[in-house]
Amino acid sequence: MRRLILLLLMAGSLFGQNEVIVARRRAAAGHSNPPTFVQVISTGASAASTTLAIAQTSNPTSGHLIAVFARGTETGMSCTSLTVADTLNGTYTEIAASKNTNGVTNCQVAETFYYYNITGGSANTVTVTFPPGTTSRSVVVVELALATTASDPYGSAS
Repeated sequence: MRRLILLLLMAGSLFGQNEVIVARRRAAAGHSNPPTFVQVISTGASAASTTLAIAQTSNPTSGHLIAVFARGTETGMSCTSLTVADTLNGTYTEIAASKNTNGVTNCQVAETFYYYNITGGSANTVTVTFPPGTTSRSVVVVELALATTASDPYGSAS
């Protein structure tokens, strides 16, 4: 029997509104241990730029999961998707996106990504790439220890 574990991360201050990001995690039968927070770091900038980088405070551990929450205000109406890369050469998968225009000149973009079963052991810097002209950028990076890492924990999240 599958057990669904909900991890609610209150991200109101990150997104500038009262939003709750819900990430769904499938766990293998018999595993009831929830994910454990290892480290959380955040940064922000108001000047227009295309990237925002943040170094994890300690070396991440192999087998863990890194979640990235990113938000920015894009000047223009294209609402271009963000991308995430890190110095561990991780592959980040988008699991949630919210793109809202004010109907005139700006687009608010908020996206959530994850990289599971990471290759850790060395220093890691996560870089989010924003569309040109993006201001009010924010990034939160969370490392989680999972109960199981044999398969993609968000594989069929809906």
